[in-house]
Amino acid sequence: QYLIALADSDQIAALTDFSRNPGMSFFAKEAADLPVSAGSGEEILSLDPDLIILSPYRRLETRALISQFNFPILEIGTARSFEEIARQTREIATAIGHPERGAKLIQKMRRELEALQKSASDERSTALHYQRRGFLTGEKSLMTEIMQRAGLINLAAQVSSGAAIKRVSLETLLNARPDFIVTTELPGTVKDIGTELLEHPSLKKFYGTARRLYIPEHLTVCGGPYFPKAVSTLRAQIENQTPSITHSAK
Repeated sequence: QYLIALADSDQIAALTDFSRNPGMSFFAKEAADLPVSAGSGEEILSLDPDLIILSPYRRLETRALISQFNFPILEIGTARSFEEIARQTREIATAIGHPERGAKLIQKMRRELEALQKSASDERSTALHYQRRGFLTGEKSLMTEIMQRAGLINLAAQVSSGAAIKRVSLETLLNARPDFIVTTELPGTVKDIGTELLEHPSLKKFYGTARRLYIPEHLTVCGGPYFPKAVSTLRAQIENQTPSITHSAK
């Protein structure tokens, strides 16, 4: 995602094949004409890249193979705040020879967030981000900052015991009594057994369409240049809803 936003197209030897998936990639349309790779070590070696950007947590067997060669590697971990997104933007922009593009993108994101902040109300609603199979996004996550900047209070600290992500029962969710639940599935959508839980009769009774906020997965699956868009997407829905309880940010 960062490469699409910052690099010249002829600098991109390959993106992951997820980059063309509109459900996971904000830049899926832009990635359609760019080369992709399944990410195997052999395929990466055959591309002979000048730089490899990878996660420190995934594909350890691929790392073991390519580390035997002298390819420059830039590790990009999980961003859990906007400031981490800004840092990653600077790192990647510098690594690919376009630091000025990174600075410009960061300035653009800050302006957009500041504009959203100026229009924010002091009254905040509570919410929980509930996912398929009953996974709850914890307090120490990028989703929490998205929710806070959109005007929500994430109640995850009360139910997730500090975990970044935790599976919680439907009863636990309902007992927390948030004003809203945030999902990455549109109301009424059942894709598989995992998403059936989001259409449970009890959940629909207390959190029907009027008390659900939807944010597409391609805005939340990881940090990136689209962070302000994630905030504004939630904000727009909140402004169109009338929650039963609000809490002063002061």
